[in-house]
Amino acid sequence: VVRSSLDFWVFIPVRVQVQCNDTKQAHASKPKGRSQMNPLNYLHLPQPAVDIRGSKIAVYFILNTASSKSSALVVNFQDGRWKKIIDEPIGRLKEALKTCSRSNLGRDPIYLQSTILTSTLRWWNNALNSFNDQLIVYVGDLIAIPVSQFGSNCGQEETLILQDLSNEDLSKLNADTNRSLHCMAAHLHRYGSELSSLSDIVDDIKWYNNEFHGELVHLGVRNADTLEDFMRSLEQIHAQLFAILRFRDELQLKITN
Repeated sequence: VVRSSLDFWVFIPVRVQVQCNDTKQAHASKPKGRSQMNPLNYLHLPQPAVDIRGSKIAVYFILNTASSKSSALVVNFQDGRWKKIIDEPIGRLKEALKTCSRSNLGRDPIYLQSTILTSTLRWWNNALNSFNDQLIVYVGDLIAIPVSQFGSNCGQEETLILQDLSNEDLSKLNADTNRSLHCMAAHLHRYGSELSSLSDIVDDIKWYNNEFHGELVHLGVRNADTLEDFMRSLEQIHAQLFAILRFRDELQLKITN
């Protein structure tokens, strides 16, 4: 069977952390049930002072086997207010193409695939690190006991009384913290679904490059001896994604407890 084209398309789920510019504290005034409880919306993290915002990157690539010409369309649906983040994969792609030994090798889809994936994983890792930082702060708030108010020599019985007093005094803080933790749990569950989808995408890209390697070589857009290096790079991407998935699972366990 002679294929008229080698093409692929993907919708890559992304989560990026951006600096919160909410100087009027509007985040605090928005009801969480109407905004942030929906994991399709942003998640505000007050202590790191960042927002985690979700989006997608659409990628379509086609290589005409008759003319050996290729075209790629990349649509980044992220908010244009963070232009530096949006431009990052394109900048990385330009740098990667400079390393090609021949100009026609720049038509190899591996460069487009790998640069977008590595940027995506870096964004995910940064977002989950900030999520973890906020979780540590909330856990600290829930167990905080102002011992200094009673002196450092209070005994076990006094400590238990102090625990009761602090729970009563901090009931509002604990209620707010619990609501925030429920909100974070909803987002974290969604992150798991999106990362699983991303894992499937990486597997499909590995299959694509292995399956069509011979045809890409025949069309002159890939050197015959590059498959091992390319597959190794994709395996490294897969391993990095697995580590991020494990990190998300650890956060899920922590927030459940």
